[in-house]
Amino acid sequence: MVKVCSKCHREKDEKCFPLSYRKKTDGSMSRISICRECKREYAAEWRSINREHVNLRQREYNSRNRFRVTLIESRKVAKKRGHKSCSATIEELEASYTGYCHSCGVNEASLSTNLHMDHSHETGKLRGWLCNGCNLAAGYLQDSSRKAQLLAGYLNAIEEKKSPENTRPVR
Repeated sequence: MVKVCSKCHREKDEKCFPLSYRKKTDGSMSRISICRECKREYAAEWRSINREHVNLRQREYNSRNRFRVTLIESRKVAKKRGHKSCSATIEELEASYTGYCHSCGVNEASLSTNLHMDHSHETGKLRGWLCNGCNLAAGYLQDSSRKAQLLAGYLNAIEEKKSPENTRPVR
């Protein structure tokens, strides 16, 4: 069946027109009067004109659906990088979230970024929530507790050298 777009006035197949939310009297779905191409152009133009409104709505949505958004984004990144995606559910994310970094204990409210969901790249199992610094450190240390212990020993040795009782006066 052929239909004419009310914006570009071209005749197109009915399937080129998105479904409307209204149902016809026979119970079938009706189609809107603007073709997909024109609707896409109109939507892009509207978004560019109303950028602040769009960004505000996106932030509100992300805030209301924090764990859902976190899980979806994490899975996208895992797929892109070839890791195993997190196997946790939204409910498990909510239950494990405390508002504090599970490594160093810093409160999320005092951070400039949100806590990061930490999961094993090999098994996909949720491990906890980390601040940006701890998340980066775990990544740089390749999730190796051995490397973390060696680094901690190195840093402790440096701190001991810096302490006032261990410093010698320069002659």
